[in-house]
Amino acid sequence: MQTQTTGKVRGIIANLVTIEVDGPVAQNEICFIHLGDTQLMAEVIKVAGKNAQAQVFESTRGLRVGAVSYTHLTLPTIYSV
Repeated sequence: MQTQTTGKVRGIIANLVTIEVDGPVAQNEICFIHLGDTQLMAEVIKVAGKNAQAQVFESTRGLRVGAVSYTHLTLPTIYSV
């Protein structure tokens, strides 16, 4: 059984978001940053200890410290379905 990795947004610079994670994540993994009822899709581009940096594919306007969930999938996996 695979556990759900989650995290918290700790910093935002334009479309680059720094996330403190509570479990395993991998480079190129897709995550969703929760902004109210909206989920912003992002791709992990760097992992360093308990921190991951993710590039958000949508506008980060209004984004603040909040929840993140990880899919344990990469873009090719998501779009090959």
